[in-house]
Amino acid sequence: MKTSFLTHSLATAFLALCATAQSVNIDIGQTAATNPTNAYGAAAAQPGFWNWFQVPAAAMNAWQPLANLAGAASGAAIRFTAGDDGPFSFNSPLVGEEERLMDDVHSISAGDPATYEITGLVAGGYWIYTYAWAPDDPVNFRTKVEVVGATDPSQVIGGAWPGAQRYQTTFAKHFKVVAPGETLVIRAIAEVGFGSVNGFQLVFGAGGACDGEIDIYCTPKVNSNGCVPAIGYAFGPPSAGACGCPFVITATNVIPGRNGLLFYGRSGPRATPFFGGTLCVEPPLARTPVQVAGGAGACGGSYLLDFNDVLSGLVVAPGDPFWTQWYYRDPTHADGTGVGLTNALHFTVCF
Repeated sequence: MKTSFLTHSLATAFLALCATAQSVNIDIGQTAATNPTNAYGAAAAQPGFWNWFQVPAAAMNAWQPLANLAGAASGAAIRFTAGDDGPFSFNSPLVGEEERLMDDVHSISAGDPATYEITGLVAGGYWIYTYAWAPDDPVNFRTKVEVVGATDPSQVIGGAWPGAQRYQTTFAKHFKVVAPGETLVIRAIAEVGFGSVNGFQLVFGAGGACDGEIDIYCTPKVNSNGCVPAIGYAFGPPSAGACGCPFVITATNVIPGRNGLLFYGRSGPRATPFFGGTLCVEPPLARTPVQVAGGAGACGGSYLLDFNDVLSGLVVAPGDPFWTQWYYRDPTHADGTGVGLTNALHFTVCF
């Protein structure tokens, strides 16, 4: 789930900045007429012009100019430099704009990674969304995505369509500060079966500034009272102190009166079995002090923590990524683990 700190007025100003800078939307496919319309923002909530980029072997190493969100020349260009397969399309059950973006892909064979290069970018921070979902077999085909020099690690994308774009299921997200004259390099690898790349979005964040975006991901564990705990946030943005504002990470639908804590990591997301639920954060993990859930009722409990207080005691820089998840005591759970878990939150430090 994609959310944002930005108010409407700030969002409008930010998108105006993007339109004059080098935020771009790119659809990969066989037919230009199947591009999403300018109204579609996809996971980045970034509506605007969608470039069409086809990657047959004949076009290897050929630079294609990119238009910005307004459809005007951006000065940037993209090329495909490695990988042996070409465009592929499949009529999945998706409809509308999502079908336009996701039903055609660059197909990637096992053992032959695909490399995409983007040159001519304005120097600064970029959030890079890579759509890597296989429309023909999303459960069995998985794609590993990496961005050279990014703060975020490689991510494996795939799984049944979750009803909307979802971080780590339909797209990967990386943050990268592009130096003057640097070429951005994105690699996609067939992790299981064939790999797929549907397209890209580059969100320009000026000189590493934050655009206020957060991803809620992973699967929470249903607790002993039959409720689904949920991670959330309020205020913001994430900052080590410069903004003078709180960034509160919350948990709701937990059991009142139970001890809980927030653990966090800086190595990446995870989705592995853990005490009858899912561990959503890649170790090594750090944890915050224990607190007792407030509230009343079967599932009216909640936790909250100003994570900016945590950041103020760490060595961090703009663009540094964090992944967080709440852990709490649930002693009467039928699985005997005595543990409750929320889903997880991924964000980058702003200032």
